[in-house]
Amino acid sequence: MTAVSPLTRNIFANFGGQAATTVIAFVTVPLFLRFLGPEGYGLVSILLVLQALTAVLDFGLSTTANREVTRYVAQARPPEDRHDLVRTLEVFFYAVGVLLLIAFAAGSSWLATRWLTSPHFDASTVRTAVFVAGAAIAMRWPVALYQGILRGTEEHVVLNVVTSASNLIRGVGSILVLLFIARSVLVFYWWQLAFSALELVICLTAVGRYGQGFTGGGGRFRAPLLRDLWRFSASVGGMSLFALFLKQADKLIVSALLPLSALGFYNAASLASNGLSKVAQPVQAAVFPRLTHLHQQRDDRRLAQTFHRTVRAVAFLSAPLAALLMFNAHDVLLVWTQNAELAASARTALAILAAAMMFNSLMGVPFSLLLAAGLTRVPLAMNAAGALLLTPLTYVLVLRHGITGAAAGWLLFNVLYFLIVPFVMFRHVLQGEYRTWLTRDTFPFVVSALACFGAARWVAGGAAMTVRAGLAAAAMLLYLALVVEWGLRPRGGVRARWVAVRALLRPGAAASVAATAPAPGQGREGSP
Repeated sequence: MTAVSPLTRNIFANFGGQAATTVIAFVTVPLFLRFLGPEGYGLVSILLVLQALTAVLDFGLSTTANREVTRYVAQARPPEDRHDLVRTLEVFFYAVGVLLLIAFAAGSSWLATRWLTSPHFDASTVRTAVFVAGAAIAMRWPVALYQGILRGTEEHVVLNVVTSASNLIRGVGSILVLLFIARSVLVFYWWQLAFSALELVICLTAVGRYGQGFTGGGGRFRAPLLRDLWRFSASVGGMSLFALFLKQADKLIVSALLPLSALGFYNAASLASNGLSKVAQPVQAAVFPRLTHLHQQRDDRRLAQTFHRTVRAVAFLSAPLAALLMFNAHDVLLVWTQNAELAASARTALAILAAAMMFNSLMGVPFSLLLAAGLTRVPLAMNAAGALLLTPLTYVLVLRHGITGAAAGWLLFNVLYFLIVPFVMFRHVLQGEYRTWLTRDTFPFVVSALACFGAARWVAGGAAMTVRAGLAAAAMLLYLALVVEWGLRPRGGVRARWVAVRALLRPGAAASVAATAPAPGQGREGSP
């Protein structure tokens, strides 16, 4: 029996963790809507936006910790160096957590009276909710560091067991306190604070047992070490700053211009589309240490193999899921939330956001390659330009088209990112691979998925939901059949692929095509 490679094991572990998180969100969001109402869920949503925005305050050090831990393991650094690295980073993370608590305490009154105003909640309730949410964010702030350590040591199985169990307890506990204590936003956030403390203890325990000596015990704070890490960290932090602003700007603008109920609808559509990122994130998290290792060894052949294979894996999975959401947005929202008003109001936004997240997911592995190669200026410049140009555009689009306009702005940015960043990247690393990226890694999967699901939706017309669901399932089977017949790696131009499709339609041709098609894992690239 062939042993499973660490990369494969970690990818499957990450998929398992993401699947658990997605299922928990799928189950809990409709219950939150039911227990808290659109206004209450809107308040929860805006505070989640604040949590995401504060994530930039680690200045890229969680990603840097991941990279440095990988380097320390490869170099077989002694235990004292490992302890010093972790203790130095711990001092920074815990200090930022304290500053966050102070900032939320000081700003809660302003947020309650100047921004998060609502006829359904008095200022005192909103102020308390903001403070408790801030305390929960501050409490779990160092968790990102410990997760980075587990990623860097490639203990992804342990990491995903910890995060999945934490998300399950957090989600189930939230429902239970709302069901049996009080259906109140304040009760919801007090539970978040209590569990954040428990989550921190769990992560500390996991790192102490599985972190391969990367614990702060006995270590010293070394300011020179922090300065050495700062250049790479600052670049990653800048990218994170602009990226998080880009991802949250639409919600901030919607919250400022539209009612809280509209924000709740838009956030539900955003959560549904973000499910696509669950496809790219497990691969991206697992492949980043491998790409870093291969790039440092100057092994361009294996680097190209690993890059193309993992990009195709993401494209193969994300393209049909995006097409499913794009052409069946109303049905998905209605089945998920059981809220007809939400499904009608957010269906167009979800369709557009699904297209945006498809392009966003396809950029996950290229982004990992950029970080592995130290090419941080390319995405940094793109994110900065996007933040400067997209924000005013989104403002205008929201004024004119509501939440649909917000989604359209996010789609425009992701399409431009997909077209521009790889074109520049392949001039510096894996030169000459740009055409392969377009013609074999991404476009064939995207075009096939859109064609299959678009045709199914056109045939369905105004049929009943059960008929539409059946046709969507048929579209998925057709997509899988086409991809499998092409050996999971479509080759040649558009004409060659059209000839292959026509060959499949001829009686008796399927067997001959299957017999001559390359098996998955064979071909010019070989195996990663």
